[in-house]
Amino acid sequence: MRRIMMRVLLYLLLVGIGLYIAIPFVWTFLSSVRYARELYAYIPTWIPRPLTFHRYIAIFTGREALQASPGQIVGTETLRAFRTGLWNSMLVSTGVTLICLIAGSLAAYAFARLNFKGRDKIFAVFVMLRFLPVLVLVIPLYIMMQQLGLLDTKVSLLLAYCSFTLPLVTHISQVASSS
Repeated sequence: MRRIMMRVLLYLLLVGIGLYIAIPFVWTFLSSVRYARELYAYIPTWIPRPLTFHRYIAIFTGREALQASPGQIVGTETLRAFRTGLWNSMLVSTGVTLICLIAGSLAAYAFARLNFKGRDKIFAVFVMLRFLPVLVLVIPLYIMMQQLGLLDTKVSLLLAYCSFTLPLVTHISQVASSS
């Protein structure tokens, strides 16, 4: 009986933690399908009445301007900026993923299977790079990108994100390759 009670308490705790994590995502989605007057209401409601997907339609169909709610218009510039930002994010994240997977898996294979002088020391440096705080690299990366003429470009984002992600991918892939 005690064992069953402990299991029930564990499941209740896990459900509580899951709700604690999920509720902000649910609230954000529900806020995106409400009219503005309902967003700013003094007493918030969980279920929007009526549901409106006009923001999603405007973003993904390419309409230039759309009546969002009484007295509110989603403008051309707002939609264009959002679409541009979404496209740039998808492009950079896909590029970083592909580059890090290819380079990281090749480096990991070399660390796991090939014997060469200094292999363990070089791998230790890769592992230590994972523990370096990102903020330590902000100023050196800025100076480097400025000297290379890459400020405010997608290439600079690719290089910066790859420099943070590649040690992690290499370490995880090396562990997988050596087993």
